[in-house]
Amino acid sequence: MKKQMQFELWDECNSKCTFCHLCNKNNITPNETKLNMIQDTLDKISDLSIYDEYDTIGFIGGEFFQGQLNTPEIKSKFMELIKVANDLLNNHIVKDLWLNASLLIGNQKDLYEAIDLIDDKTKLWILTSYDSIGRFHTPKM
Repeated sequence: MKKQMQFELWDECNSKCTFCHLCNKNNITPNETKLNMIQDTLDKISDLSIYDEYDTIGFIGGEFFQGQLNTPEIKSKFMELIKVANDLLNNHIVKDLWLNASLLIGNQKDLYEAIDLIDDKTKLWILTSYDSIGRFHTPKM
């Protein structure tokens, strides 16, 4: 049984979920750090020798789809990362791609754009957290 390799690209998130390890911090990640983290991840997942042990890759934040892809350069680099992951899927180097997302905002255009870059959607997992106490309720419920 192979393992999943997970990359945390940054801590930045707007949600401030009570259960999250980020707590109430909204860690704004400098754009240069975002670009460097994406490039470091690209370098690592492009090293085909690592896939003897791993068969799934995952990208976590923070968050990616609440405005964190806030410049054309960052968005382009992130989408390049998704394209490389898609190539790994298409070439049967990995069997699944996991993307973590809060799914808490209405406008998910960046998420949809990333999903559109994956040829075989059955190999893509969109992961989110479940917290019945702090997340899935409103003052009316």
